[in-house]
Amino acid sequence: MEEHTDLFGIPIPSTDKVFVGFVIVHIIISLVAVATGVLAMLAHKTSARHKKNGKIYFWSISCSFVTVLILSFMRWRTLFTY
Repeated sequence: MEEHTDLFGIPIPSTDKVFVGFVIVHIIISLVAVATGVLAMLAHKTSARHKKNGKIYFWSISCSFVTVLILSFMRWRTLFTY
């Protein structure tokens, strides 16, 4: 069985500190995306708050996508070896 790291009670299938670091960054960025997405949805579309939160949401989602790509490339051999 593969070694894992417990992160907030959730088993992460790696003990590599770089991988776990990217997981933590991914979680934080994704939480920012969720929060700013809700704030942007609740603001009036023409308000400055909507535009500001929308930009933060867009860049958070983009960064989240990049981190998940990095994580998948780091685990490529484990995920796709038959």
